[in-house]
Amino acid sequence: MLNIKNSDGQTPDAFHRGHYASGNFLFFPVDNVMIGSELIWGKRENFLDGFKSDDFHLQFSFKYNSRRLSNFESRSLESNGPDELND
Repeated sequence: MLNIKNSDGQTPDAFHRGHYASGNFLFFPVDNVMIGSELIWGKRENFLDGFKSDDFHLQFSFKYNSRRLSNFESRSLESNGPDELND
């Protein structure tokens, strides 16, 4: 929470107090894939005019890692097996 100590010289619609919260969820259904969502909530209260407002944002993300192996990693896989890259 952010709480501003307003002065008498400020306009009634000046920012006075704000609240903010967020939470997210990440899901890895298979190797190299991530799916996520995030909910964000915010609230604003003005100084003297009585204005208050809540706002919600919901956003989603998707990530696919299409990483290619370098020549060094390919040679390492051939000699040591695939478990070496997972360390």
